[in-house]
Amino acid sequence: MWRTALRPRWLALFVVVLALASGMAALGDWQLRRAGEQGRAAVQARDAQPVVPLSTVLAPRTTFPAEAGGRRVSVTGRWDRAGQLLVTDRLHAGDPGFWVLTALRMADGSGVAVVRGWTPRADDPVLAVTTLPDGDITLTGVLLPDEAGKERRPGEAAALPADRSDRVDPVVLANRFDYPLVTGYLVADAPSSGLVAVDVLTGGGLAWQNLSYAIQWWLFALFGLFLWFRLVRDDHRGLLPGSTVPATPSGDPS
Repeated sequence: MWRTALRPRWLALFVVVLALASGMAALGDWQLRRAGEQGRAAVQARDAQPVVPLSTVLAPRTTFPAEAGGRRVSVTGRWDRAGQLLVTDRLHAGDPGFWVLTALRMADGSGVAVVRGWTPRADDPVLAVTTLPDGDITLTGVLLPDEAGKERRPGEAAALPADRSDRVDPVVLANRFDYPLVTGYLVADAPSSGLVAVDVLTGGGLAWQNLSYAIQWWLFALFGLFLWFRLVRDDHRGLLPGSTVPATPSGDPS
């Protein structure tokens, strides 16, 4: 097969394919850079938006609007000490741990789930609800949509303690609180005392459209090289018109 590949026509075609593949790979790299630039621009545009009251963006029992994702909002209310939840399997700097999620009850009787920070330990003393301040507080944070719950068979439980969840799941939240919550949840800008701030990336790493273009260009480059290989192999087996090598009978391993 190597002798077939070294024939002048296949060498010439390989040079052409390699040049095209190199160009496509370069276009893929360019789209990847664009994805990073667009992602950073999206984060800057999001951070440049003024902080607005939560009530102007989202109301209880309404569908989470796409444009609300990543918005920085402010909210005033009181901590619901009976409604704390630990969200499992959350990483910080590569270390596993928990998000500490607590409901903030607003003046109209509704609430919002707030991620107050991250902790590596479920028995961390800073999780004691007695550390939460009394009275009304005002905080700011980034608004995010609920996370879809894991699909389970009827009757199948999450095998987690009552104060934990593997997702910021609207079903879990609705079952835990006896008052309406706004859809989505809020990641507080400033973590509660003793907790670590949660790093929020809402599409800020890469722009997905540009990233998909980059992947497409790389796939085109690989397909071109694969097509050249297939043509050489078929010529070696005598399957192409004008091949000088007789076709290999089926079942012959050579």
